[in-house]
Amino acid sequence: MKKQRKYFAYMNYIAIFATSNREFFETLQNKERERNSLVS
Repeated sequence: MKKQRKYFAYMNYIAIFATSNREFFETLQNKERERNSLVS
């Protein structure tokens, strides 16, 4: 039960972090995608 609550808090934190830093995550994903396309 305690572990589940901690997991929920963690997901909630990520959701808040992601929405406040959406542009940062998008640029990060774009770089990741570019690197993957270069590798393959």
